Amino acid sequence: MLRWTYMWVFGFGLLGCADYVLEESAYGSAPSMDASDYRRLRLDITPSNASEDILPQSFWIDESFDWQNLDLSLQQSTTIVGNITGYTIYPYIDVSIPGEQVPVEAQIQIQMPNAINGAIVNSDVSGNFEIIVPSGSDYQMSITPLSPQNVPYLVLEDMRFESEPAPMDVDLGEGLPIYGRVLDYSDDRSATAQLIDSHTGIKGPQVDLAENGYFQLRAPSMRSDLIVRIQGGDNTVFPTVDIPLRLEEQDDDGFRLDVELGNLDIATVFGRIVNLDQIAYADRSTIIFESVELTDTVGSIVVETNNDLNGNFTVHLLDGTYKMTVIPPYSENSISSPTSVDIIIDADHLGLGDIVLPERITVTGTILEQDGMPSADTTIQFKDVNYANTVHSTTTDETGRFTIKVPPVLMQTSILPNTPNSAIQNFETDLRGDIQSFEWMLQSGQPLSGVANQQGYAVPFALIEVFQGDQKLATGLTGENGEFDFQIQVEE
Repeated sequence: MLRWTYMWVFGFGLLGCADYVLEESAYGSAPSMDASDYRRLRLDITPSNASEDILPQSFWIDESFDWQNLDLSLQQSTTIVGNITGYTIYPYIDVSIPGEQVPVEAQIQIQMPNAINGAIVNSDVSGNFEIIVPSGSDYQMSITPLSPQNVPYLVLEDMRFESEPAPMDVDLGEGLPIYGRVLDYSDDRSATAQLIDSHTGIKGPQVDLAENGYFQLRAPSMRSDLIVRIQGGDNTVFPTVDIPLRLEEQDDDGFRLDVELGNLDIATVFGRIVNLDQIAYADRSTIIFESVELTDTVGSIVVETNNDLNGNFTVHLLDGTYKMTVIPPYSENSISSPTSVDIIIDADHLGLGDIVLPERITVTGTILEQDGMPSADTTIQFKDVNYANTVHSTTTDETGRFTIKVPPVLMQTSILPNTPNSAIQNFETDLRGDIQSFEWMLQSGQPLSGVANQQGYAVPFALIEVFQGDQKLATGLTGENGEFDFQIQVEE
C-alpha cells in the first residue's frame, strides 16, 4: 500500500532571456498529432554532408496542401549562446537559509515536439553553452542540471529562435523544495528521486536517496503539474513509483512527501531455458521480468537477467504477477524464437521449471504487381512487435515468390517495391496461427512530390522519409534539383 503526506506550494524561479521572434514558413510548425487526423503526414529531411550548413528538419502536411507540388523550404540554422547559473542552498529543504549564486553545468535540449528539429548540448563548468538548431517556433527547451544537482531544472515551451538571437542568460533561481522520505528504504538497494514535468514529460536530475531514505529536490519555475518518481537502479529489486502532485501558491516552506511502499521482501526465483526437445539452451538469452501487479506494494519492476551454459537462471523479484519474456540471441541460422509467459511469484511459486523456446517457422508467399504479374526483387520485412523489434528480411525471386524463416509471433510486415509506381505497404501479420503462406498485391498508392530548397536554392541528395504516425510510408533521396517523387499508401 502506498501512502504519502504532503503540503501544496507554487514557486517562481528567475529567468533572464531574450525575446525571440521569427516569421513562420507554411510548413514550419510541428503540431501535436490528433489520432483522428489520419491524413496528416510528417516529412523528415536530412541533408547530405555536402549541405553542412543545413540541419535536419520536419515538415507537416495534410489535405489542405497540394501533395504533388510541395515546396519544402528548409530554415537556416541559428546559434544560441548563453550562460546558466543557479542558487544553491544548504540545507536543501529550507529556502530561508542563505546560499550562493553558482554556475551550473547542465544538459540543454531544444526540441520541436513530434519533429526532428532540435539539438542537445552540455554547458561547461562555467555554465556557458552554444547550441545550433534550425530557425523556427514551437520549440521546447529544457535545462537539466548535472552539477550541482540541488538547483531546479527548467522547462520552457513555445520558444521562437530567429536567425541571430541575443545571448540567453538563464538564472535557474532557487526553486522550491520538494523533500521527504521513503520509509521502507534500506541502503542495500540503490534508488533515486526525480521530478518530471507532467505536460512535456521532461525530466529533472536524478538524486540518490540518502541512507535513511530522505531525498531533496527543487521544483522548476512556473510548472504546477509535476510527478515525483521514486525509482530503483538498473535491475534493482525496488519498485518504480510515480506520484503526481500539483503545486499551489500556499506555503513557502515547500512540499513534504513521505512515501510508504509496504513489504519489499525479496524472493529468489529460478528456472531453466530449453528448446522444443527439452535440451538446455546454452546460448546467452535475454530474460526480462515485467511486473503486471505487485502483491504487497505498488509501482512497477523490470528486472533483466541471463541464462548460463546449462540454460539455468536465477533472479530476485518481489511477490506478484509478471510477464516473463525470453529473447534468444539473433542470428540468421538460429532456429529458436522468443517467447512470453505469465507467471505468479510467491512463497509457493519460486521454481518456474522449464521455459520452452519455440522454433522458427517457414513462411512462404507471392508478391504480385498491380497487373497481376509476379513482382521480382521486392523486399519483404517482418519486424517482431512485442520483443526486440528484430527485422527479418528477404526478397522475391523472378516468379515473385519468397521463403523466410521467422519466429511465430505478431509481426509488423512491410512490402518495399522496387518500382516507383507502387507504394510501401505496412500491416500486421499474426504468425501465431496456422496460415504460413500468403499472396499480396502491390498498390499504387497516392502521389507525393515536390522540391526541397533553402532560400530558393535546391537541396540535392537529401534523405526524405515520410511518416504517418510511427509508420514509414516512403523513403528516398532528393535529386540534383532537390526534387522528390513518391507513391504512398495512407492509412484511413
